[in-house]
Amino acid sequence: MSELLINQVLREASGASLPIIDAAVSGGSLPDYLRDALHRANGQLCARISPVRLLFPLPAPSGDGFAVSAEFTEKFRAAHPSFYAEAFVCNYGFYPVKDRIFLFLFDDARSLREKVALVQSLGFPAWIAPAQ
Repeated sequence: MSELLINQVLREASGASLPIIDAAVSGGSLPDYLRDALHRANGQLCARISPVRLLFPLPAPSGDGFAVSAEFTEKFRAAHPSFYAEAFVCNYGFYPVKDRIFLFLFDDARSLREKVALVQSLGFPAWIAPAQ
């Protein structure tokens, strides 16, 4: 569903358009990020929860990663250990390629449920969008 369509649905449901924020961070803390965004938006905010599948070369001072496929994620999970990052509310692992190390952030059913629960605990609406 496009952001434009989501905005239209929200506008019709609430009588006004809500700012939309992605429920993902590559640095800092997702709970802190969402609380700060909600405060800046005077409590009027909607979260888009989209499965994260991002690979970051280390070091990653810019915080910019690049998207990878669901197939990459499946292969990664079969071959490498992964861990849950409370601050990011997603899973992570390290991916060695030749002389470089990459950080891989990815969601699964658990982390998506945790993100939904987090947003609900903060008291604003969310929807789960397909991976981009």
